[in-house]
Amino acid sequence: MGEALNILDTVNLSEMSKPAALHHYLEASALAFADRGKYVGDPAFVDVPTEALTDPIFGKERACQIDPLHAATKPVAPGM
Repeated sequence: MGEALNILDTVNLSEMSKPAALHHYLEASALAFADRGKYVGDPAFVDVPTEALTDPIFGKERACQIDPLHAATKPVAPGM
């Protein structure tokens, strides 16, 4: 959730139309879910880079992958 919020922090959803805001929300969620899927597991046994995934700079990098006019082909690739 933290990564998705960092991705969405790059845009002002309240100034967008409802369809555009939903598009950005869904695309940010897909990107964050892809990263989560790469590292899913018990942190006691899997190296989960939580700080890197929730870093605002990483969120901005992932936000650049959102095309405001087209949905990405799903599933999207992890970013790290």
